[in-house]
Amino acid sequence: MIEKSIIIVILDANVLYPAPLRDFLLNLAATEIFQPKWNSTIQQEWKYNLLKNRPDLIERQVYRTIKLMESAFPEASSKIQLETID
Repeated sequence: MIEKSIIIVILDANVLYPAPLRDFLLNLAATEIFQPKWNSTIQQEWKYNLLKNRPDLIERQVYRTIKLMESAFPEASSKIQLETID
């Protein structure tokens, strides 16, 4: 039996916002092509930028999106520590 290796992909804020790219990547992840990962810092960063650029949205709407992401991919939210690359 051939064992399938799992590809883990960190989805940074720059791919979680804009929404079409986030939706595309999460749809790919739903087909188990890769396992998405993010942390609370990443979630906060894309949420901040979205709300800054879209004053018509309220925080509750974005929070709902984050909760749906976490519900669809409960293993994605991680305590990963990311180092800054200069």
